Amino acid sequence: MKGEQVGKEKKTAAVLGISFDDNAKDAKIEIVEEDGPAAKAGVKPGDVITKFDGEAVPTADDVRAQMKKRKPGDKVTLTVRRTDETVKIEVTLGKRPEPGR
Repeated sequence: MKGEQVGKEKKTAAVLGISFDDNAKDAKIEIVEEDGPAAKAGVKPGDVITKFDGEAVPTADDVRAQMKKRKPGDKVTLTVRRTDETVKIEVTLGKRPEPGR
């Protein structure tokens, strides 16, 4: 069993395919990756995530903490503030590509 880990399940990180505006005090999305899970679901740059599966997420770090609890293929509902309206968007989380691929 060369190089194999036994008894440890390899956890693959789930991704939304977004980048946050690091200068914002909230969870404002700066970049939505083309063809990523968020883009396919209709998330747009400038959207501010306010809830993640019904739980308030005041900052980008709160969204990241929620993502760590999820796995690829999970469906989550994002509540986003878009200009003057609130929109709910269901996203099927994607899988982070393995390093070197």
